[in-house]
Amino acid sequence: VMAMAMAAVRRWSASTYRKLFLAAMATCYACAFASWLAQQQKPAAPQGAVDPWEEATRLWWSEPTLAWYAAPLGLDVHVFNDGVALVGLCLACLAAIGVLRHALVFAAMFVCYLSLYKVGQTFYSFQWDILLLEAGACTVLYAPWSLSAAFSLPFGLPSPISPIPPKWWPWSGRRASTVPGGVVWPLRWLLFKLMFMSGVVKIQADCPTWLKLTALEYHFATQCIPTPGAWWAHQLPPVLLRLGVAATLLIEIPLPFLLIAPSVTLRRLGAMLQVLLQGMIIATGNYNFFNLLTATLCIPVAANDFDDQPWALEDGGGLTAEPTSSNPAQSKGGGSGGKGGDGGSRRGDDGGGGGSATSPRSALQEKLLQQSMQIGKETRKESANTNANTNTKSSTKPSPDSSTNDSVAADPN
Repeated sequence: VMAMAMAAVRRWSASTYRKLFLAAMATCYACAFASWLAQQQKPAAPQGAVDPWEEATRLWWSEPTLAWYAAPLGLDVHVFNDGVALVGLCLACLAAIGVLRHALVFAAMFVCYLSLYKVGQTFYSFQWDILLLEAGACTVLYAPWSLSAAFSLPFGLPSPISPIPPKWWPWSGRRASTVPGGVVWPLRWLLFKLMFMSGVVKIQADCPTWLKLTALEYHFATQCIPTPGAWWAHQLPPVLLRLGVAATLLIEIPLPFLLIAPSVTLRRLGAMLQVLLQGMIIATGNYNFFNLLTATLCIPVAANDFDDQPWALEDGGGLTAEPTSSNPAQSKGGGSGGKGGDGGSRRGDDGGGGGSATSPRSALQEKLLQQSMQIGKETRKESANTNANTNTKSSTKPSPDSSTNDSVAADPN
């Protein structure tokens, strides 16, 4: 199953991984904001906010939460916090369906949840709350900044935004399909830190249940919110439960190093093992969006460092992604698969047929290849002309014997 999954995801481009990650990240944000709105008893609000905006701004830098501005706006702080959660929920839903994917949208969701995190105090100091803020900060770097990549409509509807991004946006010279390779590594290191520390803390706690591999014999019956699957897992033989503990320690301590491996194949193997672990935890326990967020962080781990389309130089000096195939039918994928809102990000084999996957080349490699091909053609042409001229001269130049014979034939005496 893992081999089939790895073969399937190998066809995805870096931009496809980014879109999937942003949708999953927005879903985690939606769960977090909906959880706030569903609470009957709201956490305590910060005290000390006064009418002047300067005082509210000063308090923001000491405790960053938008709740300080509730009093200057003349609003009840609980109503204001609910409004912040509602705004964050709306942005998260729009980002989850792909309408809004701009980095500023994810920055706004980060600020909204940071405000609720500060207001929630002890009730919002769980591991998943902190992880959501850390992942949200890294997502601002990973999300697209160009308008053409960030605004689209679902179901293939045309975007109201022009496909040409404005010049003042970062990476505006690239099309929507290109993904800078360096911005994905903070997310990979975040997942590595989370899993490695989760495994090491079990050993450092010096708990005999973990050291003797008996933790799962108590875990399913003593966790906070068990699921119906926890009862079935608790009935498993002790041998299987101890094997489960050993597998958990193996996945959480040595195998997280696969998540930061230079090989994309090793990273995908490590990501699939982490997703498998998170799926088993979700089936046996309710930890809010924690496991969903952890599995979401596996998506950029499995992505390529760069997009699968090469960059070609434009007349204006910018960089755009173009298909590597010189055949127009292959570049269009033999059907409608090569067209769409990705701006050239889909590969030829995504279409109806006839397209073929090609290896990515950089702009310099493409330019050098074209120059070498042109030089080769000119060299072969010059060589052919030289050989033709040489043969012509050798055939027209009179030899000594032929001239003597001609003179004898012309003079009978």
